[in-house]
Amino acid sequence: MKKLCPLIVIIPFLAITFIMFTALTNLEISVEFDSLLPEGSEAIQNMQKMDSSFGESKEMLLIVKTDNTLNPETSKRIFSAIENLKNHDGVLTVRSIFDAADISFSGGLETKPYFKNGIPLENADEILSNRLYVGNLVSADGSTLFIPVLIEENVSSRKIKSDFEKELTGMAVFSTGEPVIWDEMNRSIVTLVMVYPPILFGIVWFIYWLKIRHRLAAAIPVVIALLATLWTYGIASWTGFTINILTSTVGLFVVIICSAYGLHFLDRFMYNATHNGRAEAISVTLKEEIAPISLSAITTVSGFMAFTFGKIEGFRELGILVSIGIALSAIFTLTVLPRFLALVTIQNGERESNKRFFGLAASRKLQRFSWIATIIIVCLSPLLLRNIVINFDQLEYFRKNSPVRESASVAREEMGWVLPFYVVLEKDSVFMASDERRMRELVGEISALPDVTGVSSIIDVLEVFGVPLPILQIASRNMELPLEDFLAGNSTRILVKTESTDAIGVGELRDSIEAIIGDFASLNPYIAAPALTMTEMNNEILSDQIITIVAAMAAFLILFTVVFRSFLTSVVAVIPIACTVLMNFIFMGIFDVKLDIATAIIAGVLMGLTIDYSIHLVTRYRQKRDVNIAMEEISPVIVASAIALAAGFGTLVFAPLMLFIRLGVLLAMGMLAGAFFTLGLLPVLLMQLEKRNRKKSENTY
Repeated sequence: MKKLCPLIVIIPFLAITFIMFTALTNLEISVEFDSLLPEGSEAIQNMQKMDSSFGESKEMLLIVKTDNTLNPETSKRIFSAIENLKNHDGVLTVRSIFDAADISFSGGLETKPYFKNGIPLENADEILSNRLYVGNLVSADGSTLFIPVLIEENVSSRKIKSDFEKELTGMAVFSTGEPVIWDEMNRSIVTLVMVYPPILFGIVWFIYWLKIRHRLAAAIPVVIALLATLWTYGIASWTGFTINILTSTVGLFVVIICSAYGLHFLDRFMYNATHNGRAEAISVTLKEEIAPISLSAITTVSGFMAFTFGKIEGFRELGILVSIGIALSAIFTLTVLPRFLALVTIQNGERESNKRFFGLAASRKLQRFSWIATIIIVCLSPLLLRNIVINFDQLEYFRKNSPVRESASVAREEMGWVLPFYVVLEKDSVFMASDERRMRELVGEISALPDVTGVSSIIDVLEVFGVPLPILQIASRNMELPLEDFLAGNSTRILVKTESTDAIGVGELRDSIEAIIGDFASLNPYIAAPALTMTEMNNEILSDQIITIVAAMAAFLILFTVVFRSFLTSVVAVIPIACTVLMNFIFMGIFDVKLDIATAIIAGVLMGLTIDYSIHLVTRYRQKRDVNIAMEEISPVIVASAIALAAGFGTLVFAPLMLFIRLGVLLAMGMLAGAFFTLGLLPVLLMQLEKRNRKKSENTY
């Protein structure tokens, strides 16, 4: 170590770190669920097909509750606000009742507007009986207005709603639609990526300081993990990865998981420094820690790379990016950290009091209690696991009092639907009279479905205008008619209104409609709905979950068998991990947490995290050949790491999205369970294995 020139490593490392930091400005964020599925997804292909006919739209819906829309003073205020909204940056089109008219084809196109400059005309009350507008632009009693707003990409729906609301003081204004949902998720993801890592730094630093009683030493492991996170996001930017709702947790996982590597190294270095000089202490620590840290990183990477065997693209990207972060952190710990320690002086802290405090984990009472708890858990698991529902609803990712949930509730109450669900019909030529008859039959059958609250289609337009479909279709090519929502070339679409927003409900509606449209093949029908991306992911979650767990367990067993040269030792080492995963699902069953796109990653994450505990305990046991000594040296670090991890994940209870709150709570409980099972079960199992090997050796002689 005396011949080592630390700056040869540290200076290039800092230079590359700066380059990675500059790359963060090009990092793209996409919160849409489409980014989580492969391009071959049927739901995505159908949406793209519909967009090619009707145009890709980013439409938000503003909802205004008034005392009476037909009140001249009220309507004029709203009209003025809408006119200003049309000139707002990023707004393409705005539709409202002020553009509505009574349209007929009696001897030619005749239009009778309901409003003029926002003031109701004599026929204004007739709009409340016009099926083209009731439930689409105004409620049946005229107390609520629905204002569809088509906006450009990368425009803040939040600002649009805020500016619009300022002009309507005293009226309740709500906003809903996919742009609103994505904007709120995007804000939460930016918070998770940019704000939470520094917060975690403070929490983990404090807990590590309690363990090693040295301010600088406590900060070093977290700084290394933060730098690994920065490099990971930099690599993601350079290689074209897009940060989505799953990969936004990469920084969180890398900081919390990988800070333990530096803690193990520093804890051992500070112990060795009490008996050796600095250079010798670094050399001895490297020899002792290179194997457990490397093995820990390899097995944790194996756990996360198991996500790549699934079909959900978001899982694969999460597995790849977290694996990169873990690998980088392990490399930094074993290369950069020793060079840094060669430059600075870190004195040993008050270790004895710490050892007594954290050493409580090694008590016999804990081991007996953990065995009793394990037996109870295994017995109760069949009953509790049955309570887990595989389903998710993007609206449930928000807090109950969030504007998104509140607006969705208003839309559901006033309009009978929240998210658009379309049945698209298309032909190579103009629709004929026979096609119109079939469309009426199709609309009637869809309207009769129990989950359908209403249907809007070109049939509504035909009945109001009083003309056949072929004539209307030809006329629309020469006249400006309000048909853009229903008719585009030789394609028409039916808006199916439903209150369902969860994956199962939307999937059941799709299945019911598919059973109907099979009899209408001449109209070439297909279903297009953004919510169906949730259904497709939901259908893959269980299989991906099983694949992840099985692949990770297999990888752990193979790696342990190669390293420890004993299959039985490998099996013993993974038992606490299996118990931790089982406990996670039991927590979900007890607290009625659904298995969804977010909670499905928890089992894999816990496996990747708790394997670290088993590795360090088994490795130290193999070095010392005494379980009690291994426990005395390793248990304080495991307890400190588990508390730090649980506290770090626990901070997510303050996150704006329920998605991250559930993730944080389950991971926090899982980490404590992992430490509990490792320190309670593993020592006893190792002692039993030692007795078995000793007896086998005696019998051999």
